[in-house]
Amino acid sequence: MFRADSKSLWLDGGVSNSQEKFREVPMDEDVYAERAVRLSLRSLHALGLDFGMVSIGITSTDRTICLDVTASPKLNGRLLELFEDALQAFITRDRSEERSFEQHGRNPNPFVIGTDLEFMLRSSRGKMVLASKYLPRIGAVGCDDRSLNLDGERFPLAEIRPSPARSPGELMNNIRHTMQSAAAAITARNVQWVAGSMPFTRFPIGGHVHFSDVTFSSRLVKALDNYVGFPVMMIEAGQTAVKRRRKYGYLGDVRFKDHGGFEYRTPGSFLVTPEITEAVIYLSYLVVMHYRELNLDLFSKPSRQRQFYRAYKGELKSNFERIWRGIEATSTYKQYKNSLQIIPEMVRQGISWNEASDLRKTWNLPLPAERRPTVSARRGRNA
Repeated sequence: MFRADSKSLWLDGGVSNSQEKFREVPMDEDVYAERAVRLSLRSLHALGLDFGMVSIGITSTDRTICLDVTASPKLNGRLLELFEDALQAFITRDRSEERSFEQHGRNPNPFVIGTDLEFMLRSSRGKMVLASKYLPRIGAVGCDDRSLNLDGERFPLAEIRPSPARSPGELMNNIRHTMQSAAAAITARNVQWVAGSMPFTRFPIGGHVHFSDVTFSSRLVKALDNYVGFPVMMIEAGQTAVKRRRKYGYLGDVRFKDHGGFEYRTPGSFLVTPEITEAVIYLSYLVVMHYRELNLDLFSKPSRQRQFYRAYKGELKSNFERIWRGIEATSTYKQYKNSLQIIPEMVRQGISWNEASDLRKTWNLPLPAERRPTVSARRGRNA
């Protein structure tokens, strides 16, 4: 990554044609560098590129903008050396991976799958209840780090963080166990738990699927978009999904984790029912198992990207059938069919998940015991 700290304005030609003096910096040098990396990846992904050079600018109002993208930049010196090394590594890794998949018929390497799933609390009057009233910041059940007015004290989003697993079935067991822990921690009977895309205005939430021991690649992210993000969008509540994707849940929304893996963040919070949760977890696992053979890319066309962001489900329905035929053709599908079946059933019937439903009911969680008035034996009335 190279950086110029000049305040001059240049909007055409990108880095290659700039007269600025650039210095090489680490990709995590500061918040601006991290934002530039994220936007660079997103820009390449939106254009369907596996590699390229992206020029990023920071405006006077502190916005991060993409100035230029090219897959064949004019380079020399250190930039040329880095680009050549990265391109050669990409080709070598892709060929090695292809041979391995062809030999085994699927991803031959065991990997770890995990998740964190956000939800919110709603009073009987429909008002937001702070998750931090009941939950700590850290732990298997806790609060997301977004606070009201950035005050660092009032946290509205609850989150379950089940232990990761080597199989989707094991992860589902961990999710159920963590939901039981959440039920024990949130002690109010008259507070509903709600999930989806945006239970309250200005509070988008998501369902993030984590992967470790998996080689990250643009091919894998494209497969996740087409074979996980897209099918899940087809069963999301459209209105709130559109609002959420103005900032979160875009195509190729990934974040790298300290443990070396990454999380896929495009879906809304699919915690709405255990059946939907199970379907998304199993689907995500299947796609990582078979992503080399799941090579249909709907979003190479900008028109389909627009349809995705606007949740134009009717216009995309025929494409869903193409995607699902690819899922059914994998060798793992029969094993997971019962867990996955709710997704095509909902899409074909035009059903979206219900973001108003109380998770305690859909997950059959125990309600806190009612408080009974204590009776004074001495006075024969309520103490």
